[in-house]
Amino acid sequence: MKICILKESLCIGGTERSAANISVALSKKHDVTTILFDGSEIVYPYGGKLIDMKLPPQKSKLQKIITIYKRRFRLIQIAKKEKSDVVFFFTWRKNPINTVKLKKSVKIISIRDFGALKQKPELYKKSLDLSDGVICNSQYIRDYYVSLYPEDADKAFAVHNIIDVEKIIAQSQEEVDNEGFINFRNSHKKLIVAVGRFCKEKAFENLVLAFKECKDKTDNIGLVFIGDGEPKENCIRIAKEAGIEADIYFAGYQKNPYKYMSKCDAFVLSSRSEGFPNVLAEAMALSLPVISTNCLTGPAEILMKNCDYDIAKDTFEECDYGIITPRYDSCGEEKAISQLANAIVHLLGDEELMKKYGRLAGERAADFSAEAAVEKFEKIFSALKDRKS
Repeated sequence: MKICILKESLCIGGTERSAANISVALSKKHDVTTILFDGSEIVYPYGGKLIDMKLPPQKSKLQKIITIYKRRFRLIQIAKKEKSDVVFFFTWRKNPINTVKLKKSVKIISIRDFGALKQKPELYKKSLDLSDGVICNSQYIRDYYVSLYPEDADKAFAVHNIIDVEKIIAQSQEEVDNEGFINFRNSHKKLIVAVGRFCKEKAFENLVLAFKECKDKTDNIGLVFIGDGEPKENCIRIAKEAGIEADIYFAGYQKNPYKYMSKCDAFVLSSRSEGFPNVLAEAMALSLPVISTNCLTGPAEILMKNCDYDIAKDTFEECDYGIITPRYDSCGEEKAISQLANAIVHLLGDEELMKKYGRLAGERAADFSAEAAVEKFEKIFSALKDRKS
């Protein structure tokens, strides 16, 4: 099958990484072409061959309009030339390219962010009306979309993101030559780690506040942040005001975060919203015991055998593969932060529980293998191709 993966770029970002991982997985069995609007900065390895449109974002209104038409024309030409069976869009929901029509190729859009879907569902509906199908990265996102637009039920599917467990483990074994981190590791008995871009959705400022409560209850623990972003300065300010800056290490963006994560004792996801939180599953691939807010969407699907997004409304809960804490809107911001702190103290204070969840995390991560995802993609692609024919 000839498959095109379309993305704005493959620079830093969760969707960019997902698109790259999927292109690599599919390329092992299919003829894959990765199409980028701007391939000047590629961070993630891609599968198959690359077509770089060399049409980066523009600043002036006129240039933006011209670029939109150039991208649409180029995509249609590429799909024809490649004789693509499937063109899989990983583009931002507001991108005008989503409304392009492909006559012969199966066109599939994706929904990978519940917050974005909830905010502007009509944009996805408009795109899907001009497409053959939509693939979401969590079952909850798929079901939520169908609850809004039940007429699209037979066009909506769910496939979890791909986690390359072997690669993650291999990269985690690389040596850390960061003296500052090594000293921080050696000076703390237990380290918790959070990974991602500093932004509102990640709620890292709440994790700092929760960590302050942990420090009042537990001795000699440290918090490591891996990632960058403008809101990081606010987290640094909060830490200084709370007098805990010496126990928080900001590692910045790391091309290989896994070698840092593997040197920590537990992973925490403090997010307000997610699509499918790659980093949660990646932490589990490293056999790290994990704690996550019950944010929409993803964590409950990852940490429970029978997903329940109504769990942990008022207090943290021990689940099948990790600990889930309340959403910030379920019991109030202050109480949710306290429950996050209580969960951290509970986990770090119980060695047997940490060993149990570390073992179960490694087992669960195997469920997000490339092989399992490719099988699902193949069934969806074939069904939509037959339907279009």
